[in-house]
Amino acid sequence: MASIFKNSYTKNGKRYYHKKWYIEYRDAAGVVRRVAGFVDKRATEQLAAKLERDAERQIAGLADPMAEHARKPLLQHADDWERFLNAKGNTKGYVSMKVARVREILKACKFKFIHQISPGRVVEQLAEKREGGVSAQTSNHHLDAVKAFTKWLVRERRMRDDPLAHLQRMNVHADQRRERRALSPEQFDSLLEAARAGEPFRGVSGPDRALLYLTAANTGLRRREMTSLTPRSFDLDSTPPTITVEASYSKHRRKDVLPLRTELVGLLRPWLADKGPKEPCWPGTWHERAARMLRKDLSAAGIDYEDDKGHVFDFHSLRHTFISNLARAGVHPSVAKELARHSTIELTMDRYTHVAQEQMAKALGELPPLLGATADGPEAESDEPAVDGEERDGEREGSTSRQRHSESSPRTRMTLDRGRRRERKSSEETDVVISSHSESVVRPAGFEPTTPGLGNRCSIQLSYGRTMGSGCYLDRTWRGKSWGGVRGTGR
Repeated sequence: MASIFKNSYTKNGKRYYHKKWYIEYRDAAGVVRRVAGFVDKRATEQLAAKLERDAERQIAGLADPMAEHARKPLLQHADDWERFLNAKGNTKGYVSMKVARVREILKACKFKFIHQISPGRVVEQLAEKREGGVSAQTSNHHLDAVKAFTKWLVRERRMRDDPLAHLQRMNVHADQRRERRALSPEQFDSLLEAARAGEPFRGVSGPDRALLYLTAANTGLRRREMTSLTPRSFDLDSTPPTITVEASYSKHRRKDVLPLRTELVGLLRPWLADKGPKEPCWPGTWHERAARMLRKDLSAAGIDYEDDKGHVFDFHSLRHTFISNLARAGVHPSVAKELARHSTIELTMDRYTHVAQEQMAKALGELPPLLGATADGPEAESDEPAVDGEERDGEREGSTSRQRHSESSPRTRMTLDRGRRRERKSSEETDVVISSHSESVVRPAGFEPTTPGLGNRCSIQLSYGRTMGSGCYLDRTWRGKSWGGVRGTGR
């Protein structure tokens, strides 16, 4: 049964009531709803009766369950979505950022109700934002937020179909506004020394800041993930020692347990001993101005924030440094992908791995000796006319074609001698003549013409199982009989 009431508030010790009446009823799903009525009590009672009647019709299957949601303003749906995200355990910063992006798109596109959502208008609005100076990555973030909202509307049975499901993200590589870089080991040591000697920044002292950089550069944790760490996040006594990031702070919304370096454990153990188990390891509001904090330490270390190529070093670049160091150490790309918690190995190797010039020069030094070079240097050019390699192989000064053939093929020379003498072999031998065959060798006159396939390796197997070599030529019969008993098999 629906009920109507007025909200009250206390001021100066007196209780006052709002002029407007409110309705509380149970919808078709059994959820208690509270909606605003009217100043007139009679009109509010009629609205309450209608809401209750509609809920009963939906239970009986006589009404469209989505009709009520279609009449509800989209901004109120956004409020419900915000409560849903908070109930899932997301951080307040994440929820407020997502909802703010959705409200911005809804207001800019002038969407007031569900049926007004148009994919074309959303695309136009995002294009206008990019023309106004917004990067493709920021445009993608807004698109992801509004698509998550419409997807939730479908799951909650507030909308039948998702009109934005087919919209795709922009190619961020075509509009990369910020190219990050990794620091060399020497530069990173200078950064740590400058941070240790620096003044506190938004609640983080210089030594704590140096350990913050060191932990981020050796675990690959992101800025928001670093803010979530407490002493309970570290298990320094396990094998191996680990650090845990809760799912509500992880970018892909799952609990991550990562191994720690032994050297880093030695620095963290005495530092964590003085902190409470639930106390943030790095408290304060430094994460709101992390780029500014890092710029100060970079300046003190004599390191440019932006190099001559336009590549910058911000707090997220510590993650780039971690992955680049893995590549420098020869870690397998699949292992680096898991340590970086990336969805694809291309993201790990293409975007986060930075190769220095000295690494490329060292790789060239590991190549085999330069082809075509001798101990005294490159071969001198010859004034002689160029000849084919096939002719050069058998070429000797003052030699004929037959002599060159014989010199290049001793077994062929033996065949020629046997052909001249025509000596009868003993009965234990065969008169099969083995000859090395190559298309580059000139065939002596009188021999049978070359047949297709003789260039391939073949074998002649006699009936008693004797196998001959490659390039077989038959110039006489065996024991006066035909060669019908010889079987040839190609290899």
